[in-house]
Amino acid sequence: MNLHLHERAARRADLERQAHAERVERQKRKEAEKRDAGGAAHRARRGAERREPLCADAVRAPPAGPVARCLHSAVRQHRGRQQQRTQRDLERTMTRKTKAKPKPRKGDPRQEELPITETPTLEALFEWYEKERLCHQKRNTRDAYKTSFRAALKRFGKHGKPSKGQVQGWLSERVRKAEILPSTANVVRAHLHRVYALARDLRWPLLLNVAAFPCFPDVPKKPEGLRDTYRTWPMLLACMPDARARAFLSFQRWEGLRVSEVLGLEWKHVKWDAEGGPQVIVEQQRSARRTVPGTLKNDAAPAAFPLSDETVRLLRELRRDFMAARPMLGAVRSGLAGRRPCRDGAVRSYVFPYFMAHVLIIGRRLGLTAPEEFPEGIRGLRAPKRFHRLRHTFGTETVNTVGVEVAKGLLRHKFINTTVLYADAVRGRVLDKDALKKVRREAQARQAQAVEEASGAISLSGKANGTGGVSEAVKPRSYGEGYSGRSRTTRWRFQ
Repeated sequence: MNLHLHERAARRADLERQAHAERVERQKRKEAEKRDAGGAAHRARRGAERREPLCADAVRAPPAGPVARCLHSAVRQHRGRQQQRTQRDLERTMTRKTKAKPKPRKGDPRQEELPITETPTLEALFEWYEKERLCHQKRNTRDAYKTSFRAALKRFGKHGKPSKGQVQGWLSERVRKAEILPSTANVVRAHLHRVYALARDLRWPLLLNVAAFPCFPDVPKKPEGLRDTYRTWPMLLACMPDARARAFLSFQRWEGLRVSEVLGLEWKHVKWDAEGGPQVIVEQQRSARRTVPGTLKNDAAPAAFPLSDETVRLLRELRRDFMAARPMLGAVRSGLAGRRPCRDGAVRSYVFPYFMAHVLIIGRRLGLTAPEEFPEGIRGLRAPKRFHRLRHTFGTETVNTVGVEVAKGLLRHKFINTTVLYADAVRGRVLDKDALKKVRREAQARQAQAVEEASGAISLSGKANGTGGVSEAVKPRSYGEGYSGRSRTTRWRFQ
């Protein structure tokens, strides 16, 4: 028995050595043929060698024994049934009757795109641009484009196909009627120009660019401050509902801050014990529609401003009213008041927790109190131009007192050409002195003189009649004693 096993092992070893020698020999012949004939003979003999076994043992014999044969047969049957099921499923899928898609209605965005030989309507063009490019832009960019789209659709209709002359005439007419500024017309023209240019390059080559006309001449508008500053300012303070609203105006009037910069002030930015008097640090700005602040305009660096006497008095009055839990205009239960975290997770306590509704309330009061100073603007009450008149007043007085170079730093302008517009709007001699206190002192002296002439023997201290620096003669008649009103988030009482 053992001898028989040894013979079989020796025979198997001889066959393996013989097969290895044959493989080595064939490999050598292949390499020689590749070098000599360039591989032609190798490719011709390749198929035959794959079909021929290397040796007799290379042929796989059927399994020996009844159990092995049964297992082999079961595996083959299972594979056959699996192939049949796969083939049957494939035939069912190919022969299945597809359901007819519902026919899109008129104006449905699922409808097929227009062929390149036709020109699209305004609605189809704007929908294509929103899907192609506008959905990847920032939120502010999307809102600006959609505003231009709505204006064009309102004028020419959804199915309109305006020409270049019609678009130019439409914008020219709006500029002539003072409905929009030339700069706004240029923005609308630029939006339409980009839409039509991209649609022509990517989708409709026969589309003509209807916005390919020259820009409108944009003449820089001179800043407009208060006409009768020293008589109007006490009236504006008197019509405000509380100390917070008065301080909101005072920051713009005496410190020259923008509306967004005032809304971005937090209590930590007010330094009461600073060297030289109370100061405020301006390092961020906030929109009235958001709770999270952003960077300053023109990426300006943070700046510290000394507070005027009137602003300090109003801030202290605001703090006393807040500690006494008196109702004031502003958000109460939101991230602006520090009651809960803002959207970014940080807890902030803003000095002026105002949303757009609160800003509009203050703006309406300004328009009702001094309609000649705050007329209805081109964009209505929502534009910051109404509050920007206070900053223009500060800039005019600053340029008139300390010069253009110093005023550029106080107003935080990026270019001096913007500050020069203030110099063109003022009258009087320009003094070469850097003194912000002098600007305020001269302005307050003129204001005291104007109030005294209007009401008679009244000072800004308010001790004569107890009205907080405002006489009965300059108080607005539309707001009497005990006036009460209500906003969306809180209520207040004007005393």
